[in-house]
Amino acid sequence: MKTRYKYLGQIAAAAGLLGVLLAASGSVMAASYNIILKTSDGEIQSCATGGFTFTKTTVGTFTATSPSVALNGATTTPCLGVDESVTLNNGTLSVTVANVTVNGQDQGPNVVSINGNLSNGNANGSYTIHFLADKSFTITQKDGNADPQVGSGIYFIYNQNSVPEPETLWLALAGLSALVMSRRIRRRRS
Repeated sequence: MKTRYKYLGQIAAAAGLLGVLLAASGSVMAASYNIILKTSDGEIQSCATGGFTFTKTTVGTFTATSPSVALNGATTTPCLGVDESVTLNNGTLSVTVANVTVNGQDQGPNVVSINGNLSNGNANGSYTIHFLADKSFTITQKDGNADPQVGSGIYFIYNQNSVPEPETLWLALAGLSALVMSRRIRRRRS
């Protein structure tokens, strides 16, 4: 009987340790996201590339790290109305994370939108891209007066990390540990 309690104590200690590891891992993960720009009719613009990183914590609004959008345009072939190649990386993007349900299944916290402005400067002729939470964007060119809109469309965001989130890895480890512990207990009993 004493031996049984000893093993139960070991199982409880292992379960407690796994619980602490799961809690410590939380849902914190530095993730890299790509921004896909499309015309208003949904056509992907390969001349535009962009992205940002941020640490996902919980549902809420967070500041993106290193946001940038490159528009590779030319006078003969403008990119979303931009007639030169520019990198828009001055400014701030806010990332909104919310719990997402797809086909009745909870997907947990996911990026749902971005909001903010990125530009390539304040001089006349510079460009600014304005992202809105409704997944639309506009591009304006500074001209000293009204800063006219030169392009617009919709954006799409996707996580480019192919590594499983820490929670998934910890849950797999917990299941494997439970199997090993149950096998050890069965061996010692026989």
